Amino acid sequence: MVREHLIYTHHALSIGITDTRIASQREQHHTLRVARVYADGCVGLASAYGDVPMAALEQQAEAALTIGVPYAPAPTADSTSSGSVDHHTMSGPDLTRFTEDLLGRLRRECPDFIFANRVIQESKQLQLHNDRGMQHTFRSREAGVGLTIRAKGSPNIIDAAVGMEIISPPDPAAITRHVGARLDRWNEVEAPTPGKVQVVFEGLRTLELPFARDLRAQVFHSNTSMFQREHAPLHERFVLYDSLAPRFGNPAFDNEGTLRNDPELRLLDASGVRSVAACKRDALRYDRPVTGNGHGGHTSLPSTAFGHLRLGETCDDLASLIGGQPTLWIDLAAGSDCGPLGDYAVPVAVAWILDEAGQVVGRTGGFTLTGNLFEMFGADYLGTTVTTSSPYSHDGWVGTRMTIAG
Repeated sequence: MVREHLIYTHHALSIGITDTRIASQREQHHTLRVARVYADGCVGLASAYGDVPMAALEQQAEAALTIGVPYAPAPTADSTSSGSVDHHTMSGPDLTRFTEDLLGRLRRECPDFIFANRVIQESKQLQLHNDRGMQHTFRSREAGVGLTIRAKGSPNIIDAAVGMEIISPPDPAAITRHVGARLDRWNEVEAPTPGKVQVVFEGLRTLELPFARDLRAQVFHSNTSMFQREHAPLHERFVLYDSLAPRFGNPAFDNEGTLRNDPELRLLDASGVRSVAACKRDALRYDRPVTGNGHGGHTSLPSTAFGHLRLGETCDDLASLIGGQPTLWIDLAAGSDCGPLGDYAVPVAVAWILDEAGQVVGRTGGFTLTGNLFEMFGADYLGTTVTTSSPYSHDGWVGTRMTIAG
């Protein structure tokens, strides 16, 4: 019998924003304790919030073994790690003063817009250990600003949005300039023109659906992944990683205690599929290597999921990415959909028009972008920048060509 403990501690300071003013302040603190007991190819789980003795949770987990939940893999053994991410954080009063300063500047310098949402600061700690020599710890301290933006008089709930991670000591004046740089061109509106256009995204998140769906062991076992079919070649500089790098706020281990020696798992490149994500249960079931992708809620058994999907960098900055060509920066999209053959549809609410130097000169929106994955990341792929999309992001610009549907 193997006993395993997971302890997750979370502390958050959150300041709610309405009508460009502080509307609420909230502090939350909780500790989640989880016991897992493995025996005879089964697992029992028990969890509770608060200061509950682990011995009591172990007894409940051991009793849950009678339910017969199967868990064939051996629990992780002889594996240790300790990591942390410490971005800039503030005391509660300092966070309030920062928010008041920022909102005052936004009211003065962007008077035609109403801002809402929140400023949040979080401290987290995850401990995972068992009696077979597995001992992992990860701590993080992070802060961020999330703003929804509505033009005064607009019938929409949201006209634009901006999210910023506070990586270094925040400068309210610099943040206001960052937000205002796009809003200064709000009234320079152009109707979308159907046809093929050059577009950039801040990171891969808007376009990651088919990769997260089709690069898992279960999908490959069923032979239904689009990457198992014949398709047009991917660009020679295209590389897709699943990252557990600390800069993305991830521990280098998953919820099964699997530790990646290299936090960057190479999934896909021009030569084809290099790795298929598999938690330990899926790896055993589908005869695949364990990849450290056992994620999910702490109170349930880990399942195959991804950390942070990102593309390998191919060029320095936005100007070199767009190559002197007019480009649309896709800022606010209502998600995306991708069919089994790689056909994308991305409804775009707001896109900023960039000139040849990458400067915002206007806006457009209210259209749907279409394209095929193997063209977008093949012949039409522009690349991904080393320089992040803003000082408040960890992701670079991703560029490709898509079609504005007529």
